[in-house]
Amino acid sequence: MNGKRVSPLRDEIGSCDGCLRGLTLVEAIVAIAVLSLLMALILPAIQAARESARLASCRSNLRQIGIAAGTYESTWGTFPLDYPQPMFRALLPYVEARQFYDEIQAYYDAPMGTGVKPTTRSPDVYRCPSSRDSLHSYGVNSGAGVNSGDEYLELIPNGFCCVPVRQALRASDISDGLSNTAAFSEVLQGIDPNESNKHEDPKRFSWGVSPQFSRPSSLAAVIQRCTEVPLQSELRGRIVAFGPPYGFERYLHFMPPNARSCHEIIEEGWYTNFITTATSKHAGLVNVAFADSHVRDIANTINLDVWHAVGTRNGNEKVEF
Repeated sequence: MNGKRVSPLRDEIGSCDGCLRGLTLVEAIVAIAVLSLLMALILPAIQAARESARLASCRSNLRQIGIAAGTYESTWGTFPLDYPQPMFRALLPYVEARQFYDEIQAYYDAPMGTGVKPTTRSPDVYRCPSSRDSLHSYGVNSGAGVNSGDEYLELIPNGFCCVPVRQALRASDISDGLSNTAAFSEVLQGIDPNESNKHEDPKRFSWGVSPQFSRPSSLAAVIQRCTEVPLQSELRGRIVAFGPPYGFERYLHFMPPNARSCHEIIEEGWYTNFITTATSKHAGLVNVAFADSHVRDIANTINLDVWHAVGTRNGNEKVEF
């Protein structure tokens, strides 16, 4: 014996069966790399699943709005007018939002200056989960009609709303067929009235173009002008379903989905010929509810002739997706 004591826990090569051993630097780096790789693989899948759920909810909202419009037509014999009250306000009782409707009516029935306008809320069915930072997510199709003249271009409301001389639209007036005529789609609204976020998302704004905008000779010329560099931009209306500014709860089938919206600048503070485009926060598409209440997603790359065709109620166009 050499006088040294040997621990019974150690074997002849110096291992320690009962001792705790930490990770080496190399092992720690490998573990972090593996976790990072797993997160990189999992997070996009989680985000995709969430967006898929939001997309499905958005489609469900549009379907409910479409069913509400059909129920209104079955009850009253016509679809609701978009004037003097916006169509979305008229549909509130038919989307289980009677309380909102009654509050709005109480405001308008009260003596001038005494009512409290409900401008800070909107029913969930009017808000797409992908764009819940704004209080309204949808618009009604105002058509894709133009009437060219020597000095102006008249926008003809030949869609699902905004019938000339304010006549109520009946289902029988949609000669192209309910299943071939767009009724509602998504329209991103402005968020902050002080325009502090003006350039964060160009799809939330209407872009001003030159005064000659109202004088192009064809639909193609309208599209060309609308894609020009804008002079200025204006924030879209925030609470479109409950009051001014009217008009922004509508959209037109001129520009393709998710393209810019534009308007003509007459002079400072005066605008006309708003070309409001269907826009969404979904990747590469918008949801559209047709007049028979079925909903389908429409890609940004849709053939423009088809997009124009589904935007009219009586153009007798052939629609093939």
